[in-house]
Amino acid sequence: MRMKGSELLTAGQVAKRAGVHRTTVHHWEKDGKLAAAQEVNGIRLFDAKVVARYIASRELAAEQAS
Repeated sequence: MRMKGSELLTAGQVAKRAGVHRTTVHHWEKDGKLAAAQEVNGIRLFDAKVVARYIASRELAAEQAS
């Protein structure tokens, strides 16, 4: 459930912010790494705040691995 007034992003917008292909975003969702906030007419929408936290956690993990 999303909070009132939160920004929703399409998979393409998430991909652009994360620097990955759109299909990668769908894989993240399928694998349970990133949940869609809602679906409208078959289009999955993601909460921008949740996306930002997920991207930050991936970047932190990459830094720690190097």
